[in-house]
Amino acid sequence: MFENNIIIVFGYPDLTKEECLSNWRTYQRLKDWTRNKSDETLLEKAKREIAKSQQFEKDSKKYKLKFVNTSFNREKVLTELLGWVKNELNKK
Repeated sequence: MFENNIIIVFGYPDLTKEECLSNWRTYQRLKDWTRNKSDETLLEKAKREIAKSQQFEKDSKKYKLKFVNTSFNREKVLTELLGWVKNELNKK
């Protein structure tokens, strides 16, 4: 079904809601959607997003899709992913 495509699913299933909030606050820019939201609102959003990430991870395994966990060491994980993608493209 997906033989000529590379599908990559991203998520952060291993973060706590507090870590997620901290990441959002650390990297937010002036016009980001998080800017005018309270910590309480964002913690609830983080809880939902982490749950979605956990489901994405399960679904990716079920459908044999590449899941990339960006919970920690994001730069390293993305650099490794780039190598994986290059390898996959060379197979085609």
